[in-house]
Amino acid sequence: RSPAMGKQLEQIEKEEDLGEIEKQKKIEEEIEEEIINSVDIDGNICKKDVLRVTKSGKEHCHFILANNIISNGYKINSYIPVVSFGKEALIINNMGVGDFIHIKGQLHSREYIKRIDENEVEFRVAHEIIVTSIIEN
Repeated sequence: RSPAMGKQLEQIEKEEDLGEIEKQKKIEEEIEEEIINSVDIDGNICKKDVLRVTKSGKEHCHFILANNIISNGYKINSYIPVVSFGKEALIINNMGVGDFIHIKGQLHSREYIKRIDENEVEFRVAHEIIVTSIIEN
């Protein structure tokens, strides 16, 4: 890899970290305002990443929520990406795949960079639920 390519990839990584911090600040500000964008959903954890910590020290955990419904006699499987921060991330971290969970949150979109190979990157958009609270069952 050339030195110029290495510097470009380092810059992309720095921007990704800054983007995560800015995203969290924006989410916290929106939560403090009147909530218009509200999601109330339950399901089973079907995939879970490890607990991570941002450079600013904020814990976060990404997982996939399986939400299955019956509509017109057919079972519809939905797999929804979810992100939890702080104490909710710690709770999710202690749960396992298959565990039932009921959450409240907000639907968000974010842009990210997908590395295709050493020389190519692709800009993508992810839609996910950001957890604001976990409902005890």
